[in-house]
Amino acid sequence: MKSLFQISLLKHNRALMTLIAVALLMGACKKENNTPEETVNEEEIAAIVEGALIEDTEGLAQEASDAVYIADQYTVKTLGPCGQTYDSTIVRSYNSAAISASYNATLSWMVNCNNLMIPQSVDFTSTAQGQWETPRMSSDDNANSSWNIGNLTTGSTYTLDGSYTRNGSQTSKVRDQNVFTSTLVITSDALNVDKTSRHIVSGTASFTLTGSGTGGNSFSHQGSLEFLGNGEVVITVNGHTHTVDLY
Repeated sequence: MKSLFQISLLKHNRALMTLIAVALLMGACKKENNTPEETVNEEEIAAIVEGALIEDTEGLAQEASDAVYIADQYTVKTLGPCGQTYDSTIVRSYNSAAISASYNATLSWMVNCNNLMIPQSVDFTSTAQGQWETPRMSSDDNANSSWNIGNLTTGSTYTLDGSYTRNGSQTSKVRDQNVFTSTLVITSDALNVDKTSRHIVSGTASFTLTGSGTGGNSFSHQGSLEFLGNGEVVITVNGHTHTVDLY
């Protein structure tokens, strides 16, 4: 038969164990609640990159087309003195069931010639500002780029070496519908653009995406791009692939 002392001690131990269990549970909840929310998810990363690539949102595909359109003028002879800078302004808008966009862009270029005044390459830069919206995201952003266009007089493709930067604010329409600002930098030393269709037909590039959410949490992601031809590009991020149609 248990003594009163043993019964009291048993009750005390049970109460102590209950308090410990509650404390552990509260600690676990507190730890879980302190875990930062995901600022940008992989689907949103792919949507940001897609918006900076496709033709209808004044992305890299449209920029490549503009660049080689200019290069077309210098495949036989120059239209003016070598080394002189030219510029042009473009206003474009696009609306369809899936995509809408409106942009103002300024293009600048200079022709590089050899000693015989024969064009060898074109240095091309651009700046653009506007808005776009797709089923997955809307964005208010600006872009700038710097490219060297080579292979002017030989072969069926131009080569583009350089970089393209796009930054602004985005609102996601997927999953958590995050709101954030971002800067996307795409770098490539081998984009091949068909001289007839002015479409990117092959090449690779790398990208870095940085930014922050409205809660102040920052993010940084890296990935790669592989242009397959037929208007397709594969975006790889975190080891996962997303295929996008450029045109």
